Amino acid sequence: MTDPALPRQCRMCHRRLRDPASRAAGIGPVCHRKLRPTRGTPTPEQLTLDEEPHGPEHTQPS
Repeated sequence: MTDPALPRQCRMCHRRLRDPASRAAGIGPVCHRKLRPTRGTPTPEQLTLDEEPHGPEHTQPS
């Protein structure tokens, strides 16, 4: 039996939580992935550690 004190709805989207682990966390799996995306390939907007910033806002004065 599930603990009645645990939340029944996701704290972000308010959908019903079915999984006991989701109820314990208070957040559903979809919202959890949105908050904590998996590590992997950076998106085109992100810099990698090997890249240098581009644009005039990142240039240093001589």
